[in-house]
Amino acid sequence: INKKVSCICISNRPHLFEEIVEKFESQTYENKELILLMEANEEQFNLMKEKVKNKQNISLNQAFNDEILGDLFNKGVDISKGDYIAKWLAAVELDDEV
Repeated sequence: INKKVSCICISNRPHLFEEIVEKFESQTYENKELILLMEANEEQFNLMKEKVKNKQNISLNQAFNDEILGDLFNKGVDISKGDYIAKWLAAVELDDEV
């Protein structure tokens, strides 16, 4: 049985959008979806939306500055259709200094 994995990514770095999508698509597990909650201005968000409009396994949702991280993650869980939930980090976030 090929269970679906929902990858939830929350980011306020629109400049990483293409990298996030590319890394997700490079994963070899096929039954997956990306729930992307991205904080971006209207113009940036519309450009991103255009780039993923034909990608059935990517859901792009706009996040806003005043939203709490935990609430955004819960929103991603509500949107997800997977059997498993994974928190997806933008690659540069893994390298950020604390």
